[in-house]
Amino acid sequence: SKYYFNVYSALSRSAHPDEDPGIVRGVLRLLIPTTGTATAPTSAAMSVTTSASRESPRCFNMFSQLVANERQQYVYNLESQVSGYVDLSLCTNGSLRASVIMFSTGSPIIAMQIHRCRGGETPQTRTAQLCSGDAAVVFCGDNSPGLIYNAVPFPQTCQAGKEGPEMFGALVSKAKLHEHIEEEVSHIGEHPELYYFNVHSLSSYAQWYPHSRGMVRGPLQLA
Repeated sequence: SKYYFNVYSALSRSAHPDEDPGIVRGVLRLLIPTTGTATAPTSAAMSVTTSASRESPRCFNMFSQLVANERQQYVYNLESQVSGYVDLSLCTNGSLRASVIMFSTGSPIIAMQIHRCRGGETPQTRTAQLCSGDAAVVFCGDNSPGLIYNAVPFPQTCQAGKEGPEMFGALVSKAKLHEHIEEEVSHIGEHPELYYFNVHSLSSYAQWYPHSRGMVRGPLQLA
């Protein structure tokens, strides 16, 4: 009764960086044999408790048209014509998925993430069209020292090529507006005008260092 089995995930770690409670857990119990042979575990012995909601998760299907960051229009920039498209499925149970198609390529991609607007001085810079802000959800990137770091490691590296595999994201704990994942994801789905998808390349990062402006970006939209 003093021991329990716990399962941790990247999402639970990003949601609770200081003290990760895990996603599911269960108390250890003895299996008492009846005739000298072990019996199969009962459903009670196999049950686990979870703090997650048992209701069906709420999912938001979204997309983003990626075009060159306005700051990328400088002389001799070989990435000024890069563009792309993103399909997103963000669910309140913590399932955050993205599929990205790049219509042309540039230097190696070092980060793909959703940013939240911080607001600006004009109406244009207060929305995802032209705003800037910190990363709220990370999908892939390069965790090498000296590159982009958001207080949570990138779950996977970005794949080279025009069309990468489906990626799973993680919330950035330092950028969260709400305590619970359900509320955080709901805010993204209900206020897409405040969020944009950003793709960072090694070249764009070097050009604007120490600020990470990104190579291509696009506001989130409900599908």
